[in-house]
Amino acid sequence: MICCCVGGNDTAVGVELPMEPAPSKPKAMEKILSQPQATPLQAMIEEEWSQEEGEACRELFVGAVVVPGDTQQGLDVITLDTDDRVVVADVIEGKPWAEWNDSHPNHKCEPGDQVLSVNGQPLSFDVTRSLMHKSAKDRHISLFIRKPKENHVSFFKEKGAIMGLALVPTPGGLLFVEDVREAGLIDQWNKENPKRRVRPLDLITSVNGVSENQEEMVEALGMIGEMEIVLLTHN
Repeated sequence: MICCCVGGNDTAVGVELPMEPAPSKPKAMEKILSQPQATPLQAMIEEEWSQEEGEACRELFVGAVVVPGDTQQGLDVITLDTDDRVVVADVIEGKPWAEWNDSHPNHKCEPGDQVLSVNGQPLSFDVTRSLMHKSAKDRHISLFIRKPKENHVSFFKEKGAIMGLALVPTPGGLLFVEDVREAGLIDQWNKENPKRRVRPLDLITSVNGVSENQEEMVEALGMIGEMEIVLLTHN
């Protein structure tokens, strides 16, 4: 597992924010779609935009900030050694992306969001790290973001049963799924519910009603009885 922190605790300075994207294909997105890419990213974007426009606009958007050269943009992202997907782990208060969120309540960059491209470039973790840390007097950072969907997982956990989850806490107080182990309850759920499976890079937001407290959520996962787990996923 790799966690890339592109935030920081230095004092943020003034940030110029662009206008909120209109409910249509942003130019940056059209540029991505016009490029020849034999990749799952291209197919996924086209599939999303083939949906009814209003729904698609809620799931895909372009957010952009201007980051002064001596300031960090305030975004923590997570990926895996075996997975090129990049997911937002935390948005740090007082930084450019937090200010973007304050000014664009309908297009917030939030934990669980998947970053599909940076400055128009489809990405891997290495590309993300390179572009986000690029040194310049004023860095114009544009992220093409896909919102996650909520997944509800429920089953009965008997005494002695194994959950079968490898977890990593995120800076924002959530739990990140690193791996689903074989022969555990989650693995069994995945086999019985392939369209609602739990997978690496999912973010657990609550366990049996417990949320925003990592220790209490982990404790709830160890309890016996009915289990109700809510995750943010990109299945």
